[in-house]
Amino acid sequence: MRTGRLAQLAATFSGRVTAREGDWLAFAATLALAVPELVRIGSRTGSSGRLVMSLAILPLASVPLLWRRRAPAVVLLVLVCALILSALVGNGGLSNIGLLFGLYAAAAYGQDRLRTLTGIAVGIASTVTFGVLLVDDATGYPPHIAHATVFGAGAAWLLGLAARNHRTAVAQLQQQASRLERDREEHALRAAERERIRIARELHDIVTHHVSAIAVQAGAAHSTSRHRPERALETLAVIERTARTTLSELRTLLGVLRTGEVGEAGTPPAPLRPRPSLAALDELIADTRASGATVEVQVRGLPAVLDPVIDLSAYRVLQEALTNVIKHAPGATASVLIDYLPDQLQVIVADDGQRPGGTETTGYGLLGMRERVHVAGGQFHAGPVAGHAGFEVRARFPR
Repeated sequence: MRTGRLAQLAATFSGRVTAREGDWLAFAATLALAVPELVRIGSRTGSSGRLVMSLAILPLASVPLLWRRRAPAVVLLVLVCALILSALVGNGGLSNIGLLFGLYAAAAYGQDRLRTLTGIAVGIASTVTFGVLLVDDATGYPPHIAHATVFGAGAAWLLGLAARNHRTAVAQLQQQASRLERDREEHALRAAERERIRIARELHDIVTHHVSAIAVQAGAAHSTSRHRPERALETLAVIERTARTTLSELRTLLGVLRTGEVGEAGTPPAPLRPRPSLAALDELIADTRASGATVEVQVRGLPAVLDPVIDLSAYRVLQEALTNVIKHAPGATASVLIDYLPDQLQVIVADDGQRPGGTETTGYGLLGMRERVHVAGGQFHAGPVAGHAGFEVRARFPR
C-alpha cells in the first residue's frame, strides 16, 4: 500500500514537470534548505572559518544533482564525499538534502547493481542508527542528522524505487498497447484479404455459371434461328432471364460492399436478394436444364436447417459442378444426389460425358470448390468416374 502511494506521488510529480526541470528543482531545494544552516553557523561567534568551509562544500553537495539522471552512481559518490567533508568540519547537516536526492536518483535511474547496493547500505545504516538511538540517545550526532539517516534515506530510496517501478509499468503498458494495435491492424488486413478472396470466389461462381449458360444458349439460338425461329425466340428469352439473374446476384454481392450508398439520382439501392442456398435447388436445376443440359436429381433423407456457411458452400459446389458439365461435357447427362445423413450432408454431381483434353485441375473451378468445402470443415473429391467415361464431384459437410 505504501509503495503504491509513493508510486502515485512520484507519477503525479513527474507528470507536472519535465525531467530536466526536476533536476533543477532538486538543485534549488538543496540550496534553499542549506540557507538556514548557513545562517545558524554565521550567527555564532568565531565561526567564520567554519562558514567559509561550509560555503566551499555547498557546491559539491548541490551542483552534481544536475546530472543525477545521467550518472547517478558518480553523483551519489560525490554527494557522499561532500557529506563526509561536512561532518569533518562539524556541519554534517549541510549535505543531508543533496544526499537524499542522490539516493532517490540511484534507485530511480541507476543500474540494478547500484540500486541493490544503495538499498543494502541504506538498510544497514538506518538499522544501526536506529538501534543506537534506542540504546543511547547521547550518540554525539545532532538529532536532525540521526533522524534523516533513519527516516529520510529510506524514504528517498523507496520513493525512487516506486518511481522506477511505475515508469517500467507504464513502458510495459505502452509496449502492450502498441503490440495490440499491430495485432489489430494485422487482423484487419487478414480479414480484408479473406473477404477479397471470398468476393472473388463468389464472383467466379456467379459469372462462370450464368455466363456459361448464356454462351451455350446463344450458340443454340444462332444455330436454330433460320430453321426454327420460334425455338430461337424461346432460347433468347432464356438468355434474357439468365442475364437478369446474373445481374441480380452481382448486385446482391456488390451491394454488400456498397452498404449505405444511394443509387442514381438519389434513389435508394435495389433490395438485396437472399443468400443462395439449397432451398433454391429447383431454380438452379431449371436454369441448368434451360442451358441444354440433361440433369437428374435425387434427394435422400429429410432436408433440415443447415448452418449458413455449409448451406452456401453446398450450393456453390453444386452450381460450379453443373457449370463444369455445361462447359466441359456438352450434351452429357448429369446426375445430382443430395443426401441428408444424420451427421453429414453429401453432395454428388456425376456426368457421363467425355472431356476433351483432360479434366480441369487449375483455376478457381475445382480449387475453389475444394477450398469452400475445407473452410466449412468438410471433405472434397473430384476426378474421373472409375470404370467408364465421366467425371464426378463429391463433397461431404458436417451437420
